[in-house]
Amino acid sequence: MNKNNLKLIFCAVLICITAQISFAQTTAFTYQGRFTDSTVAQPTNGTYNMQFALFDAMNAPVGTAITVASVQVVNGIFTVNLDFGAPAFPANMERLLETRVFNTATAAYVNLSPRQPLTSAPFAIRSLNATTADNALNVGGTPAAQIIKEGDARLTDTRTPTAGSGNYIQNQNAAAQTATNFSIDGTGAANVFNATTQFNIGGNRVLSVGGTRNTFAGRGAGAANPTGGNNSFFGDDAGVRNNTGSGNAFFGARTGQANLAGASNSFFGFETGFDNTGGNNNSFFGRHAGIANKTGNENVFLGVNAGFSNLSGNQNVFLGVQAGNTNTVGSSNTIIGTAASVAFNNLTFATALGAGAVVGDHNSIVLGRASDTVRIPGNLLITGTYNIPTNSPGYIQNTATQQAASNFNISGDGTAGGTLSANVFNSATQYNINGRRALQFVNQQNNIFIGDNNGQTTAGGNNVYLGVNTGGYFNNSPNGFNTTGSNNTLIGAGATLGYPAISYGTAIGAGSRVFSDNTIALGRLDGSDTVQVSGQLAVFQLAEGPGFGMCRRNSDGRISFCSSSIRYKTNIAPFASGLNLINRLRPVTFDWKTDGTPDVGFIAEEINAVEPLLTIYNDKGEIEGVKYDRLSVAFVNAFKEQQTQIEAQAKQINEQKLLIDGLKTLVCASNPTAAVCQ
Repeated sequence: MNKNNLKLIFCAVLICITAQISFAQTTAFTYQGRFTDSTVAQPTNGTYNMQFALFDAMNAPVGTAITVASVQVVNGIFTVNLDFGAPAFPANMERLLETRVFNTATAAYVNLSPRQPLTSAPFAIRSLNATTADNALNVGGTPAAQIIKEGDARLTDTRTPTAGSGNYIQNQNAAAQTATNFSIDGTGAANVFNATTQFNIGGNRVLSVGGTRNTFAGRGAGAANPTGGNNSFFGDDAGVRNNTGSGNAFFGARTGQANLAGASNSFFGFETGFDNTGGNNNSFFGRHAGIANKTGNENVFLGVNAGFSNLSGNQNVFLGVQAGNTNTVGSSNTIIGTAASVAFNNLTFATALGAGAVVGDHNSIVLGRASDTVRIPGNLLITGTYNIPTNSPGYIQNTATQQAASNFNISGDGTAGGTLSANVFNSATQYNINGRRALQFVNQQNNIFIGDNNGQTTAGGNNVYLGVNTGGYFNNSPNGFNTTGSNNTLIGAGATLGYPAISYGTAIGAGSRVFSDNTIALGRLDGSDTVQVSGQLAVFQLAEGPGFGMCRRNSDGRISFCSSSIRYKTNIAPFASGLNLINRLRPVTFDWKTDGTPDVGFIAEEINAVEPLLTIYNDKGEIEGVKYDRLSVAFVNAFKEQQTQIEAQAKQINEQKLLIDGLKTLVCASNPTAAVCQ
């Protein structure tokens, strides 16, 4: 069925079904209509899913469409119950009903046209509200005449309480309405709230502008101020005792709490300037900054507890947490840095710059702590006089006489040019750095010892030890350190001699040991160090006697033993070349180019062409030499091949001998006089 096959040929008929009088009236109504299938030109029969929708006169949908499933259609006639609710049918408003039939072929609803206007019967639904008219003359069932009474005095303004009664807050701006309180719950709006003296919350004054151009906000703020002007106090008890002080700005609970006559102060932070009574022109910022100040003037304290103990000091500048917190009466001091302070509480014109810096003298400037380094990237210009007190033990004296018990410590460069210059540095024994011996030259034995705790020799000469704890003796033998050995060279922390009287011994490397005269030891004794020779290693003399063989260089350049254990091997496979390989080798005689020495051997390139496994390469990838020892592998295979041939030939000879002996027997039997039989 499609839209073209549906044709509404009978206008819908709205039938109001009568009900028993005992039934309650609802907003539902019965709708009956008729449609035919134009393809068969006869009334339609069957079951259909249908939809019904309301529209107003402007074709705008009203409410929600109603879907009715399984509508029985007999001879084109169908009947359905519809309920769009009472609001869908207001008075004097036209309504149109649109009918839709579900088409199974297209799986969609098909609109039947035209829409049908509904008659006035459904609008009778509004009569549901008519029951209220029965009570139109009553109020909640009570006759209106018993509730509304004309001529009652209570309906006029002359009733008690009358207008102007003190029982009401009066809408007037004339005389104040004394002894009046009011409580309002909720929210409201007003153009102006005008209080004569203050605003309270919970019985506490929280806002006041008492005095001359003052602003006090917070419980107790400026509570005692009688004459002071131009003050701004914010926070509980801020400036609570202020009397005649003017031009102050206190922000934070209990700031300037004790202030009486102090003027032009700025205190910001909890309890800043707490004890100030008469100090003027102070600026304190941070919790407890200047908390003890009483009469000090023109101070600037910035930071928690900055100027904490200042009582009467003037014109101090303390910047940083706890900066200058030990000063009480000193004036004109500048302390910058966390915990920077003065050593005495009465210093004047003292300056300490840097966290933890402490200045201990009047008219002095201290930069940093003793453990800090002061750097001046640019030029240091001294316009005044730089004085060194005469004979001060704190300075090295420029005299020919030795200054006993004197030390000097130079950090950085000695001069602006970057070099510490002197004609002669002459130390009787040694040079120390940070209290540790760094350099010692023992002239009597011509020894040079560089490093702390080394060179404890007493009689040996011409020794050079470089490193901490060098020159000791192995395993701390009772003989102690080297005592008589000479011409030894020890380089590296803990490099030592194996015996106390070794000469011409050299140990190089931290922890290295040399155990005999005329010996050089590289690295530690336990073999944990690798000695790397990047260039060529020339050995002019080898030790005599039996020893372990050296085989070849490893891939990392180290010389190794001729190891052949399976522990070091992988990808093991048979090597079958033998006589065939050897037959292709060409032994030659030659002279070495370096010194003309004649020799015999092979050409490595020719060997590589036969079997690359028998040659070695240098670091450049060039063919370098022949693995002569590996030729023995080919020799073994060749020997085996030859042995197999020998055994086969011996077997053949034996068989031939047996054959010859048989033939000889036959010949000799028939011809005993033959030469072979003799």
